[in-house]
Amino acid sequence: MKKLSIILTALFFIAVLEINAQENAVTGIDFEKGTWTEIVAKAKAENKLIFLDAYASWCGPCKHMAKNIFTQEEVAAFYNRNFINAKIDMEKGEGVEIAKKYNVKSYPTFLFIDGDGSVMHQACGVKEAKPFITLGETAFEDHRTTSAFMKNFEGSELTVTFMNDYLNVLSDACISTKEPLSTYFNKYPVQEYMDFENISLFLEYVRDNKNPMFQELVKKQYDFHETLNNDQVDNKLIDVYSYSFKLASRNKDKNEFDRLQREIIANKLIVSEELMLKSDMIWYRYQKNWGKYASTAKSYVPAFAIDDYRELNSIAWAFYENVENEEALTNALGWIETSLKLKSEYSNMDTYAALLYKLGKKEDALNAAHKAMRMAEEEGISAVDTDELIEKIHAL
Repeated sequence: MKKLSIILTALFFIAVLEINAQENAVTGIDFEKGTWTEIVAKAKAENKLIFLDAYASWCGPCKHMAKNIFTQEEVAAFYNRNFINAKIDMEKGEGVEIAKKYNVKSYPTFLFIDGDGSVMHQACGVKEAKPFITLGETAFEDHRTTSAFMKNFEGSELTVTFMNDYLNVLSDACISTKEPLSTYFNKYPVQEYMDFENISLFLEYVRDNKNPMFQELVKKQYDFHETLNNDQVDNKLIDVYSYSFKLASRNKDKNEFDRLQREIIANKLIVSEELMLKSDMIWYRYQKNWGKYASTAKSYVPAFAIDDYRELNSIAWAFYENVENEEALTNALGWIETSLKLKSEYSNMDTYAALLYKLGKKEDALNAAHKAMRMAEEEGISAVDTDELIEKIHAL
């Protein structure tokens, strides 16, 4: 009897220890519940930085971070140990004023703020676990933070190496590079800038079609072909004009859209035909005219996108989400099959499964979806959307 009592007592203590362990286990980043003023005051009192997850309720990437990254044990342990953590919807309550104060325009944006309310470092967009921890570590490295680069830009001699690093930091934070580029390139006469090694900065970062250097490229495209390789020139023309068309389409500015098309025709660009079709697709996509989008894609894809696995995937996914015509969906299925032949990875395998599902091909869709799940695991990325797709396929 005494032996039984000892065993029961031991089992009781083991159970208590297990309960305590579960209660103390890391379940995710521990976000503060107080007001922003209280959070800043706590950071100052504890001499810690605030990690602010600036999100919006409708933002898919924000939901991905919350569900799949913030909950990982290693991530949570690092952020809980080093920061006062805050999570605020930038479109509700005091988040609206916080968004204005810190100029938050992209979601998710991650801000590292000191006890005085000043931003030390920031970044935006989806991060996997290890890069997200590295982001937090960088906030403590004075020479690598966003704020440090901004101070150095104002007070240092600007070199190509510094500008490359600075523009990378700004891009990662979703901060416009337009003004720093203008300041930097104003050092050189437009007609001479090709003589400088900083041409790499122009090719990488300039996206303003009204930029004097870009206009020089437009007017002297054949001369540039002799200095750079043809792909660099053509890709730059396509990239900048595509970006400009997206801005005009998003703002529903048909006058600017038409002006850009006239400019392309007037300058007889080598890539005119491609840009005219591509721009029409951009306009139809933003205006949600999916019938015309699909018919334009039928001409554009075979001529200009058939060797680009990423663009094929992007267009095919747009068909899956928005196009109902069976013939058009069958075309998109062929394009995603080509994309997979060029390079097979999770993103286009997931699109393939989705299109098969939409076309009612249950068994093929299920096989492709399970393959996409395996690829996601191999690539170390989340496959939450594919999980949901599998449920839909089973319901067919």
